[in-house]
Amino acid sequence: QPLHADSTGQFKKVEIVNLNLESTNRVIIDVDRIIETKGSKGNITLQNGDRIYVPQIPSGISVMGAVGANGTIKYEPGKKVDYYVKRAGSFTRQANKKETRLIKADGRVFAGNGTLGRKVEIGDAIVVPSDIKQDRDWLKTISGAVSIVGGVLTSIFIIDKL
Repeated sequence: QPLHADSTGQFKKVEIVNLNLESTNRVIIDVDRIIETKGSKGNITLQNGDRIYVPQIPSGISVMGAVGANGTIKYEPGKKVDYYVKRAGSFTRQANKKETRLIKADGRVFAGNGTLGRKVEIGDAIVVPSDIKQDRDWLKTISGAVSIVGGVLTSIFIIDKL
């Protein structure tokens, strides 16, 4: 089995599995809530064939997208999204800063205003989407159109002279 190191230098075994996405459903359980309410809230019923997977506690925060360097940043308690973005090389020119997303370990997603100031917890991920802009070079567009029209007029002139 291959070994991979994250940015904190910790190695993890990676198993290559034949995954059938059609038969895979993921349900995130709030175990703390179940324990606090003695099973009266948040409890789920397991069925034959269900599996429970408890992941290892992650060592860092994943930062990906339109940042200088995608990767895993060592978790620092109390730090906010903007801290991790800066540690990942800050925003690129193409970054859509307003749409930065904080994906919590429990599956909740925060986006939009105020996201950069949200506290990050172990296991969270930060995604910075690219801002897709279409720059128009009007001179290039007009010269292309004039060239096409000129070609069509030349063709008509030649055909007319035949």
